[in-house]
Amino acid sequence: MDVPADKFGWMYRKNGSDDGLYSIFSGRKGMADYGFVDKFNGMSNLTAFHGHCNALNGTTGDMWPPGSLQNMESVELFIADFCRSIRLKYLTDVLFERVRLRRYWADNQLFNYSFPENRCFCGDVCFPSGVLDISTCRHGAPVVISYPHFLYADPAYEAAVDGLRPDPQKHLFHLDIEPKLGIPVQASARFQINVWVERVEGIKPFENITQRVFYPMFWFENLASADEDTLAKLRLVTEELPQYVTAASFGSIILGGIILLATLIYAIRYTKRPRMTAKVAYIPVQVLK
Repeated sequence: MDVPADKFGWMYRKNGSDDGLYSIFSGRKGMADYGFVDKFNGMSNLTAFHGHCNALNGTTGDMWPPGSLQNMESVELFIADFCRSIRLKYLTDVLFERVRLRRYWADNQLFNYSFPENRCFCGDVCFPSGVLDISTCRHGAPVVISYPHFLYADPAYEAAVDGLRPDPQKHLFHLDIEPKLGIPVQASARFQINVWVERVEGIKPFENITQRVFYPMFWFENLASADEDTLAKLRLVTEELPQYVTAASFGSIILGGIILLATLIYAIRYTKRPRMTAKVAYIPVQVLK
């Protein structure tokens, strides 16, 4: 058996390492696809799932085409660790450090297999809604991901494990993006790693298991936000400069109006000025002999 690594760890080789080779649209031929992933490890489609679920959609989560999110109801990003793209839906507008952002979140439909479009994410067995089977892209390891504490998952998951308290305020995945520039400013990425355990004869801890149990190993959150220097630049470009331009435009209009009014007043006064009639007088000149 070919073992792909000499050690085992949930985050082994993940600290500061790359997760593959990306081909990204640079915007040279147009900004509509700027930042979108064209290929991953040389492939235009993924292989972990079936049908359209293998489509390589969205960006890597660090950029979108400028101006494209003003009225966008959803965004997509590719997550290599999940071997798929996910769709985040618009939730609300937020104000962070005087920068206006649009918040997108991973909703309760992302892992819901009652929707036909999600069925192709099922493996050989379609688990109850609320988890994603990533065993096909993790060397067959019995691993599924979910939201922390099985948030928005089928109640059977929570009932099988003690101590779970799902809370949207603590366990929600969301991304706050500045819509004019397409730059993420604040992120709260939260997911849970689970393994499924089944009855195994001869191993005491597993002999009494009557059905498959999804056991949470840990959940994690990656919190990130732009620093003050970046926020100051964003405020200048997205909030302050447009105000300066607007003020300058109104100033130009007012100044133009004043000049036009002064010109009209001068023209009116000029036309009302009394006109002098010129008369020519001829004086006879005596010629000397």
